[in-house]
Amino acid sequence: MAQQQRDLTQRAAVASATRVAERVASDIAAQVAVLQAEAASASLDRPDLAAFYSEAERLRQAHPLWETVELSDPHGVQVVNLLRTLDKELGPTADRKSFDAVVSSMHPVVGGIGPVGSISGKRLVALRVPVVRDDTLRYVLSVGLATKAVSSILRDAGAPDGWVGTIVDADGNTIARTRAEEEELGHPANAALQSAIRRAPQGFYTASTLEGSNVEVVYRTLKDTGGWSVHFGLPAATLNGPVSRSYLVLGGGSLVSIGLGLALVGLVGRDMAQRRAGEQARFSLALRSSEEQGAVAVEAAELGTLRWDTVTGRVTGSARAAQLLGWDASGSRGKESAADAEEILDAIHADDRERLTDALRRSLSVGTPLDVEFRIVTAGCDARWIRMTGRMPHLHKETPAGLIYGVVSDIEPRKRGGRAAGPAAPPGRGAGERAAQDRPRTPRPGRADGHRPVSRA
Repeated sequence: MAQQQRDLTQRAAVASATRVAERVASDIAAQVAVLQAEAASASLDRPDLAAFYSEAERLRQAHPLWETVELSDPHGVQVVNLLRTLDKELGPTADRKSFDAVVSSMHPVVGGIGPVGSISGKRLVALRVPVVRDDTLRYVLSVGLATKAVSSILRDAGAPDGWVGTIVDADGNTIARTRAEEEELGHPANAALQSAIRRAPQGFYTASTLEGSNVEVVYRTLKDTGGWSVHFGLPAATLNGPVSRSYLVLGGGSLVSIGLGLALVGLVGRDMAQRRAGEQARFSLALRSSEEQGAVAVEAAELGTLRWDTVTGRVTGSARAAQLLGWDASGSRGKESAADAEEILDAIHADDRERLTDALRRSLSVGTPLDVEFRIVTAGCDARWIRMTGRMPHLHKETPAGLIYGVVSDIEPRKRGGRAAGPAAPPGRGAGERAAQDRPRTPRPGRADGHRPVSRA
């Protein structure tokens, strides 16, 4: 019975470690997704570094775990670092290994703990994405996470009380810890840990830590993090205590002792079930809280992000994007919602629909950046001016065709200021286009003329 209880505790440890690993990986993936959306910003097309600096600063303020945002050219020379003003000379990026991985693969990379940066004066963990224009790498956009920030992610993921949690990078260096951060961060992990990682991506091993010897450790490799792994050390008494108690019970040799042993097994089993249920409830609450904080962060930046799939005719975006474009996101339980492209087109002012559809077609067929302004008309409200910028993602074999990644923003205050100064021509229309208004208007795609809508072009 004691061995069964030990096995139950071990299985509960595996389940808890798996949940924490998935939560940490999900948090890192969400931050990489925000970075990819910023990499598609139109401010990097020209480039307009001043406008990009302002956008990046708003994003950093919305993500308190970000130490800095960095933009480097393909040679590794920094051109923007939020820790310095634009007129300062910045020098090369600190973590060259993760930078070279982005340049060679043209994919996002989650780096390990880097060397001490010349600007930050700290050892940061880099999240990097490529900035591609016309199939050419123009920049590498990076976020630097302080090691204490990664430790905060680990603690907030729901590590059980009394366990010692550690995250190591692909090189076996400690980048996060629930205890004794100052003594361990940046140092190589012990030999038993590194041997276990080389042996298998997950499992158990016994090791010594700062907190004691012969600690039972359960570990899991984190998905899409470039080789990060999370390790949890269980105090030996947690696993071996039931066995020790069983010897005392057997030493009595009486029927009363056997009865007490059976009662103990029942109580422990019920207690473990309650703990498991409590852990699941805390994990669900932490996950919902993280999703709500993510949605608030996007709105705090006053930008909406979206993905327009012109093949399926679906548009997926943040809550801010849904608000700006006028679709109903009330049924969405997550931080993103989806709508039909036709629903969005119906909310656009009739005079502006053709301009948007033409811009989408031109961006998909020619590969030019999307930058268009139009009005959104919703029931009971005046028309509001919206700006949409974006482009097609850099295509790989696994990337579906017909996608537009974009950012939407509210430009109604600027338009109001322009109207107060005097009448102006609609944005994006030159003299030739104003003359074209006198010609018969082409029927809107997807209507009675039989043409397919842009969303399914």
